[in-house]
Amino acid sequence: MYYCLNNFIMVSKDFGLCSIRNCISDSSLLGNDIAYVFLSALSYDPISINEASEVILRSFKDAELNQVINDATEYFDSLIPAGVLSKGQTKEECISNRLSFSYDHQNEIRERFENFNPVDENYISKINPQRDIKLKTLHIELTSRCNERCIHCYIPHEQKTTDMSMDMFNRLFGEVRSAEIKSVILSGGECMLHPFFLDILKRFKTENIYVIVLTNLTLLNQEIIDVLASGFLSSVQVSLFSLNEEIHDRITQKNGAWKTTMQNIERLRHANIPIKIASQCFKDTISSQEELMNWCVQQGYSYNIDFDIVGKTDGDTSNLRNRVDDIALYQRIIEIKDKLDPAFAGKLYVGKCPEYHICNVGTSVLAISSLGDVYPCVGFAGYKLGNIKESSLMDIWENSSVLNRLRELRLKDFPMCAKCEDKDYCNVCMQYNASVTGDIFTPDERKCEITHMLKTYAMNQKR
Repeated sequence: MYYCLNNFIMVSKDFGLCSIRNCISDSSLLGNDIAYVFLSALSYDPISINEASEVILRSFKDAELNQVINDATEYFDSLIPAGVLSKGQTKEECISNRLSFSYDHQNEIRERFENFNPVDENYISKINPQRDIKLKTLHIELTSRCNERCIHCYIPHEQKTTDMSMDMFNRLFGEVRSAEIKSVILSGGECMLHPFFLDILKRFKTENIYVIVLTNLTLLNQEIIDVLASGFLSSVQVSLFSLNEEIHDRITQKNGAWKTTMQNIERLRHANIPIKIASQCFKDTISSQEELMNWCVQQGYSYNIDFDIVGKTDGDTSNLRNRVDDIALYQRIIEIKDKLDPAFAGKLYVGKCPEYHICNVGTSVLAISSLGDVYPCVGFAGYKLGNIKESSLMDIWENSSVLNRLRELRLKDFPMCAKCEDKDYCNVCMQYNASVTGDIFTPDERKCEITHMLKTYAMNQKR
């Protein structure tokens, strides 16, 4: 019998636990260290149970090969209903049975994983541990250059001039490998403007790293599509502000942008590459968002409609004039989301233990600019942690005094938030606070009003 991991499954070891992440549903199962040893013997290419068992045997000095074969077969078979693995009598049959993302079967893949009930809780569970500190995702700004001029962008247009050098990228890539970082986000500017974007994408794909590309999609070509569709799953987050061509092009300040983006969304769909639509809600475009959300649901695209515009990295907040300030308009979008997703209102509650970290800053993510400057997360201006020309990425991650201070922060350290009656419906964002109010501890009054509306809405839905 032959087994292989399906190409949307990511296996990693975090603090003694085996994390089995489904990148389609963005959810995880957790196993113990034995589960990690067993699954580490597999790859995305078929391997016989005998070969896998010989690899596993190296970790168990007193075990017999036949016993390992029996245990591994039982464990691997138990994960097939969840869509973690595929198997076959031959390599060819295993490949034929292998699951991969498609728009026709994505819901089935999600449901198989999310509805899975572990047979043996010693091997695998759905218990979520408290967040601990391990760099898992690196957000890389390959270039600050962009071929659009979006009215809400947090990068000052006059600063959109630089590409990450390949010498810098090569050093960074080596660190990503050695640190076993499992996912990277490639962005800009417009990341496909980088002269070596295709080569960079290929490098990550050869390491079976989960790549998320943030793009306006106007520069997509067939070569990029072919690389995205190969090997381990990659996904693309596309900026699309309306289904109305005039509205989209006005926001991007680029004539013809909408038409090209829409054509290339269809090309990605045809190649069965997962798409997430990222839209921004503005004062004068809110009426078109319902149409966009309905379209996303019909097409099978995940989506995010963002109301929070952050100030520019140079301290200029003039772009905030484009944001929605009318709470009634915001509530209208919430009502539409609730109609499209019956579980939406229940997701508004985000209450968490006051001793947990505020967010992923300092616990699992870092961002790096095209100049090599390292930040706690993308757009977190004023909190530069270092530069990879001067220090290694992992040295910055482990030893930055600024980052260590951010790691220590808990909800009790945010006086206004800690005593707020709406705190269980709010995700405190230090980067957003800093960009709007100039202080990570001081929330934006508008965001507080929105949070109160969300709480009221959620509580009314329970009645």
